[in-house]
Amino acid sequence: MKKKVKRVVIVDDNEDLVAKLSKAAKSTGHEVLDIFVKHDDDLSALAEKIKNFHPNIVFLDHDLNRFETGQALAKLIGFPSKMLVGTSTAFRQDYCGKTFDGKDYEHENGLEAKNFLKMIKQS
Repeated sequence: MKKKVKRVVIVDDNEDLVAKLSKAAKSTGHEVLDIFVKHDDDLSALAEKIKNFHPNIVFLDHDLNRFETGQALAKLIGFPSKMLVGTSTAFRQDYCGKTFDGKDYEHENGLEAKNFLKMIKQS
């Protein structure tokens, strides 16, 4: 049986985490839009980029830059909460349907990687 390729978005201001999660998703054949948020990024432009990608699932940090949050981006995207996975450990992300402790992501063979890939598969 052929594996279904999912479209995954990863949005975070932690460049290393974005790279690690992106690598894990791509290594299992998924299409990935990885967005490392810089402090002066326009969230409206990021939201359009995400919507145009047509993802199955969006991994979203809360504290994206000095001025705006993941909640603001989630509102701009307009996707249902079941498509959003919060990755923040410092903030509650009630606007996301699930949470994933991405900050503890060590390497692609650890428990966090398995949980990450399981969330993608279930999306």
